[in-house]
Amino acid sequence: MCSSDLSSLFAQTDWRFAHPDATLVGGLRPQAVLDSPFLASALAEATKKEPSAAMALGMAKGLLGGVTEVRFSVQDNGSKEPDVLALVSGRLDDGFVRSMAQDKAKWQRIDANTVLMGNGASLEKAAARMRATGTALQSRVLDGIDTLAGYDFWLAGKIPESPMTAQLNLNLKGIAFGINLHDALQLELAARAGTVAQAEALLKTVHETETTQAPQFRGMLQSFIEGTTARFRVNVPKEIVMQAMQQRQTAAAAPVAQPVAQPPAAPKRKTILIEGLDDGPKEIPLQK
Repeated sequence: MCSSDLSSLFAQTDWRFAHPDATLVGGLRPQAVLDSPFLASALAEATKKEPSAAMALGMAKGLLGGVTEVRFSVQDNGSKEPDVLALVSGRLDDGFVRSMAQDKAKWQRIDANTVLMGNGASLEKAAARMRATGTALQSRVLDGIDTLAGYDFWLAGKIPESPMTAQLNLNLKGIAFGINLHDALQLELAARAGTVAQAEALLKTVHETETTQAPQFRGMLQSFIEGTTARFRVNVPKEIVMQAMQQRQTAAAAPVAQPVAQPPAAPKRKTILIEGLDDGPKEIPLQK
């Protein structure tokens, strides 16, 4: 399927479940991620040192193999836990859905292949929007998301306020992020700052960080400024990523040289020792 077909299909996706004033929206295609050649190569490398890695992937495929897509909407409500709604599509039996619903999460089946998950009142309102006929108002955060159609995991909007994000000190007005793990690591990020100067500072910081990466990754990052938005794109072949992983594992497995303990220095004698006298050795204090 070409990119134009993906964009058209993406634009037709039903987002009525999303919060009308959503802070952040996103999507994930679990099957595409779990079946990617990139992940298979990474798993083969990891299994050399940790055989249970293959078992973990097998369990993930068993659990998520029937899920075609997960779309989610996040609303910053001022608390430590933002409100989250998720629309899950695929082969979904009730037992699987119950295993996915954790803690306070509840769910409603929309049809045989679609389940809506959320909490309390927001779930009821989302279900009502899904049942309603006619044109529904769309959250502004959904504008322009069709550009992310080709990515298997993506986010768009603003990162909700929380103790964790406060530590990151992102100071961004909005982001659009997408990543693929196919035969290459493909990543795209648009970070909207408050001013042009902030966008330029962000671009500079990212490129300074790039210089600290492994040599094979340098020079692959493409970037430019568009108004107050810093845009980044990178496409790294799978072989280069795997090479970097192997080098890191080799470095981690190398024995760490332990410092050689030096014997303590002999204490300075504060006397003169005279030996060979008839009445035995004699010590005479040194004069200051």
